[in-house]
Amino acid sequence: MTGRVSLRRMFFISGIAMLSFMLLMKKAVIPLTTGDIVQLELAKNTERAMDIIAEWSLSPDNKMEKAFRAIQLDFIFIILYTAFFYLGTRFMGNLAENPVWKKAGRFFSLLVIVAALCDVVENLTMLQTLSGQYTKWGIRLTYDMAVIKFSLLMIAAFFIMIGFVIWVTKKPGRNS
Repeated sequence: MTGRVSLRRMFFISGIAMLSFMLLMKKAVIPLTTGDIVQLELAKNTERAMDIIAEWSLSPDNKMEKAFRAIQLDFIFIILYTAFFYLGTRFMGNLAENPVWKKAGRFFSLLVIVAALCDVVENLTMLQTLSGQYTKWGIRLTYDMAVIKFSLLMIAAFFIMIGFVIWVTKKPGRNS
């Protein structure tokens, strides 16, 4: 078994683990949706964040409690999506057998680590905000970390998609 086959297998396993956890997480925080959490992540200012929190606090279906649970579960999800994107950028970087493409895969895998660190900071500041210990600076930090995280992960996802196209259009007989 070559290193690439092993990397490919780990990439696919991490994808299955990530998607499975996403489904479990979604069920664990009903009636809260991913969109609800993203709204708080991207609130950008104190007024908007407080409006969201007020709405969740008045919700008869425990949205505040579910928001805490969603953010706590997200710490596990960070590990899973980091593994998936890290392995994906490395795997796709190796496919083209081009030194520049391979270096790009390594570079993008490092950006995934930066995105994960941003997500940790974002989650900590959101937990602080939900606990009532919010500051204008903390809410803005949550927003900035979310924008950086989403941007870096979109870049990594784009690289993986391009790599996937290269992989499926590769001439038969070449190793993958």
